[in-house]
Amino acid sequence: MESQRRPARCGRLRMLFGILFALSCLVCASLYVYSYYWEQPRWDKAFGPLDERFYFAPQAFLLDVSLRNGEFPLWNPLSYCGMPFAADPQASACYPPHLVRSLLTPAYDPWATTASLHILRLLHLLWAGLGVICLARLYKLSLPAALVGALAFMFNAFNIIYFTEFYVYPLVIVWAPWVLWAAKRAFDETETAPRIVYAVFTTIFFAYSTLAGFPQLSLYLGLLLGFFGIFDFLLNRKWGFRLSSLARNCRAGAGRALLLGAIAVLTILASSVLLLPAMELGGTSARVAASGVEVAEVTQEFDPLHMLKCVLFFPGNTWMPLGPRGAGIGALLVALAAFTHKKRRNALIYFLLYLVLTDCTLGPPFPIGALLHRYDILNITVSPWRAGSFASMPFAMLVAFGVDAAGRAPARYWARAARALLLAAFGAAMLYMLRAWLREDVLQQTWLYVWHIPLAALIAVCVFSLLPLPRLGRWTVGLLIAAEIIAWSAQMLPAYVSKRVSNKMPTASFGEYQTLSVSNRRGAVVRPNWNMFSLDYSMAGYNPLYVGETRKVLCRIGYENFYRGHLKGEDVTVENQRGNLLMKRSFWLARQWAAGELPPKEDIYPASTTVFLTDTPSGAPLPVPEIPHEALPRHAVSDTVEEVDLGLLDMSKAVARGRNYELRLPAFDQDFAHSALYIGYHGTVPVEFTPLCRDELGFTRPLRRSRTVNTAGKERFLEIPLPDCGKNTITLAWSRTAGSSFQLTRAYVAKDLEDEDDRIVIESRSANTALVTLHDLSGPRILTFLDSWYPGWTAYIDGKEAEILKANDAFKAVVVPAGTHSVFFGYYSETTRTGFMLTVGTFTLLLIVLAVAMFWGRSQGTGVRG
Repeated sequence: MESQRRPARCGRLRMLFGILFALSCLVCASLYVYSYYWEQPRWDKAFGPLDERFYFAPQAFLLDVSLRNGEFPLWNPLSYCGMPFAADPQASACYPPHLVRSLLTPAYDPWATTASLHILRLLHLLWAGLGVICLARLYKLSLPAALVGALAFMFNAFNIIYFTEFYVYPLVIVWAPWVLWAAKRAFDETETAPRIVYAVFTTIFFAYSTLAGFPQLSLYLGLLLGFFGIFDFLLNRKWGFRLSSLARNCRAGAGRALLLGAIAVLTILASSVLLLPAMELGGTSARVAASGVEVAEVTQEFDPLHMLKCVLFFPGNTWMPLGPRGAGIGALLVALAAFTHKKRRNALIYFLLYLVLTDCTLGPPFPIGALLHRYDILNITVSPWRAGSFASMPFAMLVAFGVDAAGRAPARYWARAARALLLAAFGAAMLYMLRAWLREDVLQQTWLYVWHIPLAALIAVCVFSLLPLPRLGRWTVGLLIAAEIIAWSAQMLPAYVSKRVSNKMPTASFGEYQTLSVSNRRGAVVRPNWNMFSLDYSMAGYNPLYVGETRKVLCRIGYENFYRGHLKGEDVTVENQRGNLLMKRSFWLARQWAAGELPPKEDIYPASTTVFLTDTPSGAPLPVPEIPHEALPRHAVSDTVEEVDLGLLDMSKAVARGRNYELRLPAFDQDFAHSALYIGYHGTVPVEFTPLCRDELGFTRPLRRSRTVNTAGKERFLEIPLPDCGKNTITLAWSRTAGSSFQLTRAYVAKDLEDEDDRIVIESRSANTALVTLHDLSGPRILTFLDSWYPGWTAYIDGKEAEILKANDAFKAVVVPAGTHSVFFGYYSETTRTGFMLTVGTFTLLLIVLAVAMFWGRSQGTGVRG
């Protein structure tokens, strides 16, 4: 008995040693490649390139703060004038590892949030490498082959880019090898119980990948799994022309199809907590094809020479992750050698998968990419190159097969010589082209080691094609290819990141805020979403899946039917009257209403007294009086104002700066009142003004770009709504080419005395709620909450539920009686609740089935192996 236990114990120790050795190699390689982040200065580049610092990190910080304050954030009130948060897939709010990261991150510290994102990403990178190793060992490939395959997946050019700038991408991508590993085990099992076990694991891995939050990548993972099941079935079945053989294969094919179908259905159900609210958000977004919004498409270059460069040159031939990619010359050489592996059918499976996913990467006019694009109702394939990360998965397996094949000499001498000559010819041609292209400096300075290492790999491949030294050959070839991948990656990562980390953003206030601001002020930050680190509000934003109606209100004139996830502050305040007219606050009190939509963006109206009720018909019995559109004054303020005279304007005091003249007006006390600036002038030709204002804290804010007209000798005025400031200093700027074609006369500011902002006290705000107290209202009012209109919001006045009216095209409002009242707004997502129940129920079912199948298999003597 003891003699039987000893080999089993030795086998487990050997397996444990192998796992520790492989993990150590992956950790060392990862730390070396990502050592750039440890070099001084650390902190600004730690926020990463553009999308990392202005999209993923701010959203992660909002999640961290909300969870620490005891609330799961269903809504994001800080960006885009409010939009769903948990329903946004790329917030990853429903991804368990991301939630664990959030709960373990020190509270209220953007620096800690950023560091924790890097740690979680590194752990996912290692998880991806272990997945490739397990998949390679499933085919009984050697340890060096499995390690090189893992490195080829972890550090290919696509993943270097995506793992450094797009936080969510790696959370989705790293599950691909594990999905294929579990699926392969399920395909190969002959007994029912183990097959069920591995099918459940496949579903769990796929569901985790989907919950990570990028539907387009989940689509490509589904394609990868589906085609893997098809190719594995076609190439690993014994085919014959006998009726019994055809019937047997038909039954097996039907079983394979049912298994894949069950995995797909259960994955969708297990991911419902994300998918259901995301579909609801997608239905209100301009991202869906049915919206009719024009989505810009980036066309790829299909010139053969360009495509060849993309494959041969490790970083590719472009800054963007476009075109097909390999993982270096050495990896391409052994990928060719993979077709001489004794398990060449399995190698062929991964070659075909690489072709399919590369087709998706290139998109139209290639067949599969064109088919996906044609039936894409969510416009998620307008960036097809994102499939490149999944194309790197089968390519990594080809490399793993190739390392074993290249390190082992064929049995026959003529085959040895033929393979050596073939690989030498291909290798020499690739190295010649690489040496020439290195001078083009696509991403970094020329470093000859990245030319010498593949040369050494070529020599080793040719030598071990002739010498029967398989173990030495595998390790030698594997080490050289791993060295090339790591050397390229260690160059490419800092070259890519350093050129895209150029925005030094203010961080002085980091860590000071623990709750959302209760100010009724909303700015338009230069870089959208950076305000989220200060838990402050912005009328601008950056999100690919925005609420379509809200963006139409906010965007610059003429961009209403054009898809663009990035809404700049200048779009709302400079190119649009609405920013400083009404979007500058979250709450307004209106004493009159007009039926229908807002006036055009170039028009103004008294925003302090008037609200437009979009879906309320004219004549509706509201306690607040209605005013017809044609009776509305065409001014930014009401008729009751306090004028602040800024005096006569002396254009001789204008200062020449660059191409413009600048004239600074006297400072004045605005006292945060809703106000408008009036500039008097005479002129004969149009002159464009680009005014700025500087508030009491020294912040400079752009104002509406205005243009003069021919006044025919009469004095005319430019009317410009102002942001809410305590003390304000305005600077006018106009082109030096204007000459004497106009003359400024005088300026004054009108402060609206009917502005009732002092009656509004925001008691508290959180991600999902807002509590407001309204003091001493002299009559009924309409409280306008300029936060996006969206299903799931409820309102309560003094504890009694109130009807929410759609206001100002895309926002919310409630009618409030005279007196003092408490008004509560809360967001509750029914789709998130339903999805959560489906997800919990499906995972519970999967775990029960898993436990029953494992117990059943063990009782039948067919337990799970490996």
